[in-house]
Amino acid sequence: MTTTLDATTFDSLDPATGAILTSWPVNVEADVRAAVARARTASVVWAGFGFAGRRQRLTAWKAEIARELPALARLIHAENGKPYGDAVLEVTLAVDHIAWAARNAPRVLGPRRIRSGAMAANQASTLEYPPLGVVGVIGPWNYPVFTPMGSLAYALAAGNAQVQGALTGTGPPALLIRSNGRPLIATTGQLNDLAVFDCADAICSSNTQTSLTTGL
Repeated sequence: MTTTLDATTFDSLDPATGAILTSWPVNVEADVRAAVARARTASVVWAGFGFAGRRQRLTAWKAEIARELPALARLIHAENGKPYGDAVLEVTLAVDHIAWAARNAPRVLGPRRIRSGAMAANQASTLEYPPLGVVGVIGPWNYPVFTPMGSLAYALAAGNAQVQGALTGTGPPALLIRSNGRPLIATTGQLNDLAVFDCADAICSSNTQTSLTTGL
């Protein structure tokens, strides 16, 4: 749970006791736009890795999160108030998101031949899904890891960079996910999660190619 301190910071609170867990900066619209610009530059490198290169890095990211599962689950429990066992399940399902996306992206999104139709029987047709560029993700407070990962993992596997808006009650888990993203950040810098408070408008107006709202 979070509460605003002033125009520049907000507190993360233990919902059971009201004790302050941590304090975080509030990023303004200019910060969001700067993160999108960094992500756009990195998206070129990230897309260039291809499905195989991205799978290798996403798999390493998945392993980092799995190794830190107890710490992340404790953080969700403290920040969100859900039972520790539920938090463990949430992180486990998030890890599965990454695994599925990394493994299946070539089959689902890779180029494939399709029928050209009777009027173009002498022509060949191919369908493919190129990366969009930068995807903005806004996650919910109730599943701060699992739900946004359903967008983050698939956007990354498809070759996009992403900027995540960490809203009320989701800042610490989002930042811990980012800290575990070393296999991605070391090569592209594209995992630009933000600790922001009520940033939905800024994300949606920041010139991302698309924005995914997974719940508020």
